[in-house]
Amino acid sequence: MTTATVPTAPPTSPPPTAPAAHHRSGGPSLTKLTVNITPRAVAALEDAVETNRESKTDAVNRALQAYAFLTRMMDSGWELVLKDAAGREKLVQFL
Repeated sequence: MTTATVPTAPPTSPPPTAPAAHHRSGGPSLTKLTVNITPRAVAALEDAVETNRESKTDAVNRALQAYAFLTRMMDSGWELVLKDAAGREKLVQFL
């Protein structure tokens, strides 16, 4: 017999933030990251940049924050469901 788990309330805190890094001048800095992405990810990045009229840096930053939030929610028992204009729902699963 399986017991259904009731998901906890959604987090009220923002996505996690990294500890502040500092330049020698004492001000906050950015973290430079070099990554290799697949052709499919390149196409998704270009689509996000064009659709949202933002820089690649902004698109990657937003995507990472969204990914962290969504995985935290799903780890807490929540499901991501999309609903179309007619009210039909579809469960979204990340592989």
